[in-house]
Amino acid sequence: MQPCERDRCKHFYRQGSSPTIDYCACDMALSQAQSKTFWQLYRQEFVGRGELHPETFKALNFIINRLIDDPRAPTVEAKAYCLATAKHESTLNGVSFKPVKEGKGRPGSAIWEKYQKKYWGTGFYGRGIIQTTWEENYRKIGRALGQGDLFVEDPDLLLDPHWSYESLMIGMSQGLYRKGHSLARYFKKGAAPDYFNAREIVNGDKNISHGGAVTNGKRIALEAQKFEHILRETLAVQEPAQPALFDEPDDESTARDPAPKPQADESDSFAGVTGGHADNGDPARETSGTDTTSAPTAPEGTAAPKDAAVQGEAVVGGRPSDSILKIPTSIGDAQAMAEKVKSFIPEGGNDTTKTWITRTVGGISIIGIINWLRDPAHLIPIAVCLGVAVLLLVFWLLTRYASKKQDRALVAAALERDKQRTHELELKKIEVAQANAERLANPAKYNVVVDVAPTEPVEKESAQ
Repeated sequence: MQPCERDRCKHFYRQGSSPTIDYCACDMALSQAQSKTFWQLYRQEFVGRGELHPETFKALNFIINRLIDDPRAPTVEAKAYCLATAKHESTLNGVSFKPVKEGKGRPGSAIWEKYQKKYWGTGFYGRGIIQTTWEENYRKIGRALGQGDLFVEDPDLLLDPHWSYESLMIGMSQGLYRKGHSLARYFKKGAAPDYFNAREIVNGDKNISHGGAVTNGKRIALEAQKFEHILRETLAVQEPAQPALFDEPDDESTARDPAPKPQADESDSFAGVTGGHADNGDPARETSGTDTTSAPTAPEGTAAPKDAAVQGEAVVGGRPSDSILKIPTSIGDAQAMAEKVKSFIPEGGNDTTKTWITRTVGGISIIGIINWLRDPAHLIPIAVCLGVAVLLLVFWLLTRYASKKQDRALVAAALERDKQRTHELELKKIEVAQANAERLANPAKYNVVVDVAPTEPVEKESAQ
């Protein structure tokens, strides 16, 4: 990563997947508030209670910051349909808007026999977020973008985010995929959008269903309506697009996408993509499988009001001054302060900065918890939680007492058994000793032979 060369910019340029693509976080087309609104509504419309996949966030973030000001889609409805088409064509394994290769159908399957075997051997199968197919379409896209036969010579270039996006926009705006069908035909200013028939721009399968009762034309139309709602609400938010403390880009600067923050998975029911596009309108789409998702909340964006002084904030040494670190009096204030702190985090900052940020956000979290506990509206749930905790503690203590009492009883019983056995052994020893003594005392009675050693005769001395 290289530091951004703009005065007072604390961000870094990240190298993209293409040598021609690098971007800085201060080059967002959407402001911070607009970005927050967009992602909140996207999660609401398409993710629900699931998790937004980080690859989806990264890919869509790249697209939306170009599409929002792209004159090739002049109306909100046209932009919405471009997003819906990209989502439909690229969704695979829980990830949307990421350039992908077309999935190969099994030999003998309908999709293979009817479409794929006609072009698969040429190598010009579907690629990108719009699944450009057929050699002629690769050639048309390259020449329309001023690249000649570049994509014919290297088809995998359409897997690059930049060229993938360009193939989507140039193909749909100029009607390159299907002659006579372009964005201008179905999306006119002042007229109602024709989302259903707009499927003809890319493919002629608007009345075909893959893996469900809803046809492709209706499926994409419904998602386009959702995107239209998201875009209208997003663009209605008024705020300067450039973040605080950053200079406006000069005329030679090109729009670049912001460095994305990782997020969690997206749940989507349209998982597999196969097929291609052709001038004759050959439909070719097949879905399979279901998407599952595995992170975090919707992105907050990186932009902030440009003039920090106007907002009553000051910056000292690259971080907010103590004037903005006042003690918050509510959870909302604490969250707002956290956002202010985040906006001043320099990517790649030193350990001191990271430590300062960690302590500040940690303090804000503690204050938020204290204020939550002080709220009278939370007394009942707090009392319930404490009551449950006391009951669990009493139950645990009683269980422990009963367990220890049982253990003591078992130990006492074992000791008593050992004592009894010892007493019985002692009695047996005494009985055996008595029996032996009696037998020795009455050998004739018990036929006991007693061996007595013979005595030597004593010689008497003769009298002298």
